[in-house]
Amino acid sequence: MPADRLSDSEGKALLRKWPSVTSKWSVREGGSRWLRAQPIPHPRPSFRSPWLSVPGAGLFSSQPDGLWVSFPARTFCDLIAVEVCGSVQNLNDKRSRYMHTSYSLLLNCKLEWLEEEVTWKRSLVKRWELARLKKPTIKLRRFPVRFITTLFALPNDNYASFCAENPPAAHEYYIPHSSLGSFTSQPMQRFKPYVYHVALLQGRVAPSLIFIAAMRCF
Repeated sequence: MPADRLSDSEGKALLRKWPSVTSKWSVREGGSRWLRAQPIPHPRPSFRSPWLSVPGAGLFSSQPDGLWVSFPARTFCDLIAVEVCGSVQNLNDKRSRYMHTSYSLLLNCKLEWLEEEVTWKRSLVKRWELARLKKPTIKLRRFPVRFITTLFALPNDNYASFCAENPPAAHEYYIPHSSLGSFTSQPMQRFKPYVYHVALLQGRVAPSLIFIAAMRCF
């Protein structure tokens, strides 16, 4: 069982045990696959892994501790970001990066990352093929972010008090550090943000079920 308080490196080591490719968060059978963009594998690749930026801004860029990417279409993407926070102050700093009501986000993908092969159903498949994209021909692809969900992991001694006083925003979920290694647990499998929000848009889930199903502090 993970410790009640994790270092940055310990948190990323646990996230590397999460799937590199998964369809567990997809709306339907055979839907979009989620590709892990962060944390980077060991040994470190010679190219930069995907990162987030603001359109037109040269200074802002961010690489979450964990990042999974889905491409429902070839012109945009959906994201799940996971941030391992060492303190409440650190959490507030990271939360500010995802208050995307005030600005747009872009996902930047290097050609080498899209061309790299990952294991899927006992075969090696290039990421752009798993994502059902066209074969990339340019060195850097930028995808507008349609939807992002963030999962924040807090030290256990901060978790209960923070959740009691700070309701999560619509795109936010919280877990204690000790739950970060529990990807296959039942509570973690309820973390299906793409299912609930897209199903709501399609009229397949009643709005009230969003709040029942989320259980965002678990």
